[in-house]
Parts: sequence; structure tokens; C-alpha cells
Amino acid sequence: MADEPRNPAAAHETIGQLIDELQALRASAGDVSYGEIAARIVRRRTHNGVPAGRTQIARSTVYDAFRADRRRLNPSLIGEIVMALGCSEAEAAQWRERCIVARPAARNPVEEGVAPIPAAEQLSVPELTRTTIWSRLPPPRPDWFVSAALIAASVGLNLFGTVLVLKYNLPVFLDMIGTAVVAFCVGPLAAVVVAIATSALASLATYPAGFVWVLVSITGALVWGFGIHRWNMARGPGRFFALTLLSAVACTIVAVPVGITVFDGRTEHILSSEWFADLQSAGTDMWFSGFVSNIGASLPDKLISSYLALWVAVTMANSLSKRMPAVSAGRTESFG
Repeated sequence: MADEPRNPAAAHETIGQLIDELQALRASAGDVSYGEIAARIVRRRTHNGVPAGRTQIARSTVYDAFRADRRRLNPSLIGEIVMALGCSEAEAAQWRERCIVARPAARNPVEEGVAPIPAAEQLSVPELTRTTIWSRLPPPRPDWFVSAALIAASVGLNLFGTVLVLKYNLPVFLDMIGTAVVAFCVGPLAAVVVAIATSALASLATYPAGFVWVLVSITGALVWGFGIHRWNMARGPGRFFALTLLSAVACTIVAVPVGITVFDGRTEHILSSEWFADLQSAGTDMWFSGFVSNIGASLPDKLISSYLALWVAVTMANSLSKRMPAVSAGRTESFG
């Protein structure tokens, strides 16, 4: 019986069960991001003397290994992933063996002799939706062409939002929706590029001194980008909502000194300026007036930006997951 696996129970495992266990291992290791897992694999390969041309692995390749709908597993890759998550060489060998003998989930449970799940135990559509949304974040990074197109479109979206606010005197800013989209879908550094490009073009079209507001946009780009890709703040609705609040407060903390020292509390955002003036007339402290008038617009603005970006990111993740092999092949993270 030399052909039988050393672990008899492994012969009865499905790929889906292995993926569930792999996800649980990742969660127990601290919800390590896919990018960090890829970086650890690269470091281990380099340490083991793998030739430089073969050390790289795309973050999307790691993401693909965790997909619940897989029909096949790469035993070598799974072994590298579990070691990146803290498993020993011996444990990794067991994972590789289990991958070899694991079978795909039954396409038709009745035909394959597996009892179907009772209706009472099946997840409802809202439960499935909630699970899918948060398991899709952060999405796999698109290739350079899609990333460049997304950056250009996001700059245009930011400028459109700016014009909309100025024309209709809206109580929000709407100049960072595109920044949030790129921060979620590509990464913080690419989002900084969007922030700088938006501020440069907007200041050229209005007044050069307004470029100083780029500091606020960069702050939002970094908070959103690192929040999604490094701080694991997209692991559930509560943590994501906290990220939206954090982005609003961080932007306000940067915006208030700029608004007061450079513009005396008055900016092109008419409603914020009016709120600031009203608070000053009531005798409140200048810095307190600046914080309250700015956060009053920043909170709803960042909620709108964050949740629109969430929708775009999940949509992109669903699209890329369908063509993951083409996206993954030979690509590394280029935007950080």
C-alpha cells in the first residue's frame, strides 16, 4: 500500500477544506496580507540561494492560492505559503502531501454520493455577500496598463468632483474619490501620484497657492492605502468603517493648520469657510473653529469616497479573479 498517503485522512479532504484551513492559518498568523506573504516567500527563496530570476512571486499569485473556487492546487506554492505563515519544513511537507491527494469539491453532491446541505444550514444571500466582500479585499493588483489607466481616470474623477462642489456649493469636497479608488485597488504610492497630479492640475486651473492642499490629499492616500494593504482594515465592516473615520480625522488634522496659516481659515470651499466664520463670530477658539468646520465636511466626504472606492475595489477583484492566471504570470508588485 505504498501509494497511499501517510495521512489517511488527507485522502478524503477536498480542495475547499484545505483552502479553508489555509485561510484559518493566515488569520491565526495575524491576517498577514497577501503582499507580505509574497515578500516573505521572496526573502526565503533568496536566503536559500534560488537564482535571482526565479525568486520573484506576484502578490496576485498568492491571492489566487487562497481562492475558494479552485479546482487544483500547486503543492510547492502552498508549502512556501504555509512556511511564510510560520509553519516548519516538516509541516510544509505535510501540506504538500495533502495538496497532492486532495480532491475537488463535488460539482453535483447527489451524483458524487455526498449528501446536500440542508436548506436550514445554507448561508443566506446577505451572509454570502458579506463574506465575499471582505474576503475580496485587498484586491489583487492589476497589471501596469490597467493601473496606469485607473490612475488617469481617477485624476479625472477627482477634478470632476472638485468642479461639481464649486459649481453647486456642496457641503463635501469630492476631490479624493479617485485617490481612494487607486489606494484600494493599486496601493498607497500610486494613490499619492493621483493626489499630486490632481492638486497640480486643480491649482493650475484655479490659483497656484492652492497646491498646498496636496498635503491633505497625500495624507488621505497614505491612510487609505496602508489601511487596506498593510493594516488589514478591510477584514470586516467595523474595521472598514474605522478606516473611513481615521481618514477623515487624519485629513482634518493636516488641513486645519494649512487652512489657518495659509488662508486664514477661508478657502474655496464656501460652506467650510462660512462655518469657520460663524464659529469665530461666536467667540470660539480659532483652532477649534477650524477643526469643527473642516471635520463637518470631511466626515461625510470620506464616507462617500471610502464606500464608492470599496465598490470599485470589490468589482475589480471579482473581475481579476476570473482572469487571474493571465494577471499573475510573471508579475511583481510595482506600486507598493
